[in-house]
Amino acid sequence: MKLMTLDLSGVVGYAYGDPFKPLAPFFGSFKLAGDDATDRCLKLFLWCTEKLEANGITDVVIELPFIPKGGKTSFGANASLIGYTVAAGMAAKSNGATCAGVHQQTWRSQLKLPNQGPKNVLKLPGYEHFAFNANSTEKKSALQVAKRAFVKNHTSEFVQNKGAAPKDDNEADAIAMWYWKQDRLTQRLAEIGTKRDLFDDLQV
Repeated sequence: MKLMTLDLSGVVGYAYGDPFKPLAPFFGSFKLAGDDATDRCLKLFLWCTEKLEANGITDVVIELPFIPKGGKTSFGANASLIGYTVAAGMAAKSNGATCAGVHQQTWRSQLKLPNQGPKNVLKLPGYEHFAFNANSTEKKSALQVAKRAFVKNHTSEFVQNKGAAPKDDNEADAIAMWYWKQDRLTQRLAEIGTKRDLFDDLQV
């Protein structure tokens, strides 16, 4: 069994390996280049197909996109995120791998990682400087940026404690998801009994 997890965005984070062997997963990230969303989706599909075939991936878990209510993000941005999810899913299915989606709130909560930063984050050590960054390039308030950093820092710390050294938060999220799914599979295997039965269970 080979498991791959994907954190999909303009920069794709990934992690893959055998969840039943005492080995850390391989991981990395790459940028989806191109101005056209269709081209980026095609590149992702082709990359996933190659990765699946080359590494014998049998199961794929994708972090589902978060689409804010109220039109806070553009139609193009939302369409791209949904397109990436479909492209990765199609690659998995066309190569005979199982494919499942998970919301970040689910895997973070089950790993006991924060889903959002505290309201007083700007008063916490190491986060005070965000108060001077209200006009960030992402055009978010200082509090929003600090809250996001709080979440990402905790995820990075989690995977570093596993021995990984991610170069960005995309890699960190993919690695954390991989360990989350590994825990879930280990628990399910204990309930079912054999890896063959577990594989059959995943096909449902």
